[in-house]
Amino acid sequence: MMNAYHIYVVGENPPREFELITQIYSCLNHRISNPELPLYLVTDLKSKDFFESYNITKLYDDVITDIFDDYPYEQISHRYWASPKIWAMSKLQTPFVVYDTDLVLNKNIQPYTNLDLLYLHRETTSTYPNIFDVHHNENFEWDVDFAKSLKDTLPMNCAVVGMFNEEFKKEYTDFYFNFVLNSTGEISYATEKSHFMYDGNGAQIMMEQWLLAGLAHDWQKRRNIDFKTKSFCNIIHTSETLRLIDMDSHPDEAITEISSTMYHLWGAKEYQDKVEHEVYKRAQSQLIGAEWLVLQSPYYDVIKDSYYSLIEKIK
Repeated sequence: MMNAYHIYVVGENPPREFELITQIYSCLNHRISNPELPLYLVTDLKSKDFFESYNITKLYDDVITDIFDDYPYEQISHRYWASPKIWAMSKLQTPFVVYDTDLVLNKNIQPYTNLDLLYLHRETTSTYPNIFDVHHNENFEWDVDFAKSLKDTLPMNCAVVGMFNEEFKKEYTDFYFNFVLNSTGEISYATEKSHFMYDGNGAQIMMEQWLLAGLAHDWQKRRNIDFKTKSFCNIIHTSETLRLIDMDSHPDEAITEISSTMYHLWGAKEYQDKVEHEVYKRAQSQLIGAEWLVLQSPYYDVIKDSYYSLIEKIK
């Protein structure tokens, strides 16, 4: 049986109103879009207490708290902030789908499971660093032939990841931590101006999203394995715009595809203190406008107090 998972470990900066409201919507809409798929929260005990304070844990089929008991906190740089998700994936048994708590899925996942790997969408490499410029574990060494697989593909956004092949999942997660453990994630030749092209996310997105695409391509082309991949949303992110895979399409066509597939906070959580900014206002309007999800939910009595206290803070 396949399960779906939210994976979140609360760090020094706990999720705030935008993220918590979206997480509530994500759980509630999961019951509508994917009623046959159990949804679990993977977290630690401290984070569980945090989410319990908002009654959010009651929206899941169960909460799993033992996966991070041996997580190597001291060996992982803050630059690899998505590492808890990949650590959890290494311990979860396929098949499964993991998706971010700031993402609301509007489509059923089941039609996308007759394959080996599901991802959210493709991205160009415009904000990705050169793989040889990122500091890594001293015992790690890039295989030049494998590096060609990275050159020949486009990164897969990992806000949604469906793993249906245990061998591939293990190779991916092992590869990730072989690189990341004891790596600073610093970019060796990054000048002040080069940060315009790739910021502090560079090491993380390279080792999470470009690695995923490169490894899939390596299985398909260099190893000649019948390995099937599929995007959940038929768009490509070009750093500044979102478009359908057809790069000559109008950006509005991508918006239509996205709205039928998902709601994503994107970077709106970075603007929660900038109430006059257009990004804040857009997220505010979208989140308030989705109140119907709570009103129509069988979990209304469970979540209403926490939900309305959060909504009140963004009005």
